[in-house]
Amino acid sequence: MVRALRSQRTENEMFIYSVSHDLRSPLVNLQGFSKELARATQSLRETLRDEDLPESVARTVRHVIDEEMPESLHYIDLAVQRQARIIDSLLSLSRAGRVEYQWTDVDIESVIRPLAAVTNSGPNGQHVVIEVDQLPAVRGDRDALERLFDNLISNAVKYLSPDRPGKIQIGCREQTANRVVLFVRDNGIGIDQANHERVFLPFSRFGGGSGEGIGLSLVRRVVERHHGRVWIESEIGAGTTVLIAMPPAQA
Repeated sequence: MVRALRSQRTENEMFIYSVSHDLRSPLVNLQGFSKELARATQSLRETLRDEDLPESVARTVRHVIDEEMPESLHYIDLAVQRQARIIDSLLSLSRAGRVEYQWTDVDIESVIRPLAAVTNSGPNGQHVVIEVDQLPAVRGDRDALERLFDNLISNAVKYLSPDRPGKIQIGCREQTANRVVLFVRDNGIGIDQANHERVFLPFSRFGGGSGEGIGLSLVRRVVERHHGRVWIESEIGAGTTVLIAMPPAQA
């Protein structure tokens, strides 16, 4: 069953990768034709300078090229950008499952502290304090773990409450010979219990957050590849704690 599940996951990742690349082609075409329309609009503006053009015709054309066409091109551009971000998100999910890891003992505290040091303000401009406790070493891929905690810190900052100064704590809840349980705790808006599992699904967003909603999906993919487990504890208005169980350093 494990072999079958791994095979199915590999097939799913390759399917996502293939479809994401196939979707790039129509986006490129849309961008190209949008530029052509913009150039055509400029040509029409130059045509309006013709003094022999009837005023009624000139008025109609001027309305089209000054109001209708720019508005349409603007919405096309927004749609293309949105689609491009979705495709990039799908590719990120696919790469998270396919990249080859370099397994080492990782001083996770030295990975997290630089990430915390560059974060001092929330989305509403409120001050954010990030406390990093002493953390044990874990077994894993350093680059992947850096991306994991970068996602977790960014997510915590994104969903801080605008009603109070932001506080994020990163620490260790449990350390045994078989596993280490790390946590990222915030005092943000919190997540309803009904959504505690849904937050790990791709493109799930709660509380009006920005982005494409794949941060925690990437976190789960990385944790599972480290033979670990990730879950959350949260209440509306009381903040959220993300917990990650991972193998300890072999030393």
